[in-house]
Order: sequence, then structure tokens, then C-alpha cells
Amino acid sequence: VISDANPQRLSQVERRAAGDLEAIIHKALEKEADRRYPTAGELAADLKRFLANEPVVARPPTLAYQISKFSKRHRLAVMAMLAACLAVVIGIAGLIRGGIIAANERSEAQRQYRIAQAINGFLNDDLLALADPLAEPNGDLTVKEALDRASRSVASRFAKRDEVRAAIEATLGRTYMALGEYAKAEHHLTEAESILHSIYETDDPHAL
Repeated sequence: VISDANPQRLSQVERRAAGDLEAIIHKALEKEADRRYPTAGELAADLKRFLANEPVVARPPTLAYQISKFSKRHRLAVMAMLAACLAVVIGIAGLIRGGIIAANERSEAQRQYRIAQAINGFLNDDLLALADPLAEPNGDLTVKEALDRASRSVASRFAKRDEVRAAIEATLGRTYMALGEYAKAEHHLTEAESILHSIYETDDPHAL
């Protein structure tokens, strides 16, 4: 039986063992020697990786699997980053929607589109790129640190694009507020207000 029959899947015996542990056990029980662990030490190393929520060699190293393990090891940081990204996306959606509703002329729609494109580039290049586990393999980067790094580049990157900078400053302010960083939120929101009032009259809808 040991030589010829495939063993029962471990998850059929114990559902909680499905996933990495099941993969480790069945790699150790492979019929062909070159498909098993070369040594007992390597089996032990894979079990240690399983206990530490790290990727195990018994599973294919797909990107989805690597990200899944990274997320489990750094659950709070990932949840905070997702919350921050969601706040940013909601801010962009509100900005675009408000612009579309308020704007009846083509030029206004084009203006909103240019701002949204610039914000999207800022998010991808300056903020979301920092959430890549390949860019921060040690997982020590927090969402607040990622926001701090990204926010430092706003003034220089959009020095001659006041409307875009104001929109990004406002979005950063709302995101910091959602994270409870009220001093930083106030700074960015005040910057956004100051920029908009330098462009528009006090009673202009954009300034208001």
C-alpha cells in the first residue's frame, strides 16, 4: 500500500490542516524520492516556515501565494494600508463626481480629468508602490510612514500645477484624519485651502 497507493488527503481527515501543512505532509509522502524533501532538516525548515506564516517550499511560489503570506504576517499593517488606499480612492471618486455634477461645460470636465489623472499617477508612483512586498521585503513599513514619504514629494512634484496639488493635499488630509493623525491632517487641509483661495475668488464654488 505504501509503495503503490496514494495517501488520503490530510484535509479529509482534519479540515484545519488544509493548505500549507497539507502540502508539507504530502511532499514528505511523495512516492518518488526526488519529489520528497532531500533531508529531515529541510522538512523541519519547512515546518518552521509554516509556523512563522512564511511561504513554504512545498507550495508553488506564485505571486498570489507570496502576497497572501505577507498579508498574514503583517495583517494590521496591510489592513491599515488598505483603509488608507480606500480613503484616497473615495476622495478621488468624490472629487470626480462632484466635478461632473457641478460642471456643465466641456472645459470643466477636461480639467477634472487632468486632475484625476495626475492624482492617479501620484498614487501609483509615490504611495501604492511602497505597499509592494518586493519593495519592502522586511515588512517594517507602516501606512503612516508610506504616507509621510509620499506627502514629502507633493510640493516639488506639482509646484506649477496648483489645482492638482490642492486636490492631492486635500486627499492626504482626509487620509491622515481617518488614521487619527490630526496635526498632519490639518497641515495638508490648510495647504489645500490656501492654494484654492490663491486661485479662485472667495465665493467661487471651487474655493468654497
